[in-house]
Amino acid sequence: MSSSESPDEQAQTPEARLQTLERKGLQALDAGDFNEAARLLLQVVTGYEKTGNALLTNSAGYYLGVAFAGQGREERAARVWEEIIDRGWDSPAAFNQLVRYYEARDSPDDVERLFTRLHRAAHERTGEFFALPAVNEQGSRADRPMDHAAPGSTHRVLVVDDEPEICAIVERVLGAAGFDVKRAMTGMDGLRLVLNTRLDAIVLDHYLPGYTGLDILYRMRGAGIETPVLMISGRHEPQIVEDAGRLGARWLAKPFDPDAVVEIVQKSVRAD
Repeated sequence: MSSSESPDEQAQTPEARLQTLERKGLQALDAGDFNEAARLLLQVVTGYEKTGNALLTNSAGYYLGVAFAGQGREERAARVWEEIIDRGWDSPAAFNQLVRYYEARDSPDDVERLFTRLHRAAHERTGEFFALPAVNEQGSRADRPMDHAAPGSTHRVLVVDDEPEICAIVERVLGAAGFDVKRAMTGMDGLRLVLNTRLDAIVLDHYLPGYTGLDILYRMRGAGIETPVLMISGRHEPQIVEDAGRLGARWLAKPFDPDAVVEIVQKSVRAD
């Protein structure tokens, strides 16, 4: 066991320890500490491979590639992303990273290959991401299932963030403002809730275990869900900010003023 782990972490099950390491790796990535992120995420990928969990292995592999790219090791990052796509990982974030990599190297054949493959995955639903039922196959937004809202609450907000402290803060301030708040701590859980729950606003982290916040945003817009989204992240990555804005999301950098979250969500709900 690593000497950097606390006694509580050492007492965790192997899967829980990997999840803790992954959370630390994503936090390092969010903070721009690419060396630490790569070190942690390499352990996570190796650990998930041993468990045989392909989905978690590929998800962590995507982020490992992001860490490599942040270190300036773009070729190694591209190899990682190609490997997870070959294993069936159909996350748009991985395709976007590779498309931009090959565009920068003036390789139109590779760009066309990737677009063709992504289109086929979306059409044939060959991977878990696109295989999840779309909203328009389940009925209108009003027909989607919804838990009973809190007494007196008129709006439901989903908070998707893997940091319990962030979730707790956002839940507290939004709850105090009269919103009924639902929580998800992974990209997979967040995507399922977005596709199957009536929501009035979404507060969405970008670096999530499983699918990225941008993945979720791409899929929900593709499914015709126009729910207002506030994306939060510790890193201001111009391309991701641009992509999120193009898909109609607001952006808020961490650390943030909790009152700013309430203000943005209130304005979004009134404007929707």
